[in-house]
Amino acid sequence: MKNFLSRKIAVCVAILLLAVLKVFGYEINIFADNLEYDERSNQLFAKSNVILGWEGKKVFADYVEFEKKTIKAHGNVRVEESENTIYADNVVYNYDEKNGSIEETFGNHHSSNVFIRAKSMEIKNKD
Repeated sequence: MKNFLSRKIAVCVAILLLAVLKVFGYEINIFADNLEYDERSNQLFAKSNVILGWEGKKVFADYVEFEKKTIKAHGNVRVEESENTIYADNVVYNYDEKNGSIEETFGNHHSSNVFIRAKSMEIKNKD
């Protein structure tokens, strides 16, 4: 019985990880205390101690939703990329268009000692 349960858990985890790669088309490493995938809506939910990593970025949050090409991070959000660290209450990011928004945010560029604070910010595609 114990082996059956272990095998069932392993299969569920494997399916979930494959679903992330298939659905989003990007290699995104996801760690969380709780991961849920809704097949009907094609959404993935990560809850509690969430850590995401992709394309040199790391995102830490309490809760993250993945919808097609959009990531929505909520609660104690921290985004690290190169020498930049951004803290926020909420972040919405479309990783296909490379744009989004950040609410109740502050952050800094470590080597230049630049500090920012804003009620909201927009992330614009560099192109």
